[in-house]
Amino acid sequence: ETDGQCFTPLAIASINNHILVVQALLDNFKFNIESPSDVNFDHTVYEASALWVLSFLNLEIVKLLVQKGADVNHTTRSKSTPLRAACFQGRLDIKYLVHHGADVNLINNFNNTCLMISAHRG
Repeated sequence: ETDGQCFTPLAIASINNHILVVQALLDNFKFNIESPSDVNFDHTVYEASALWVLSFLNLEIVKLLVQKGADVNHTTRSKSTPLRAACFQGRLDIKYLVHHGADVNLINNFNNTCLMISAHRG
């Protein structure tokens, strides 16, 4: 269930970097980790799964989600992935995602690969 802004308890705890709360929720409740939600970050609304959003917020939370079965190649409506989000933010966390099966060759709706995003963003 979500709050009035489409945030699940897992998303709220994750966005606020409450790692212990995320761990408790994942250990004690069954979540559809891939569930889409609209997330407002830096005054921009993104359609995203919890994993997609968190790929550029907190690596430890991403690790917890992956351990619980989150798909590292989960795509949004625009075919974006957690890896693409991490590349867009210039995060070195991409190593973790790639090590856990993130596909570096997936192309989004704008015909961009992760390599293209990384090169463009520097």
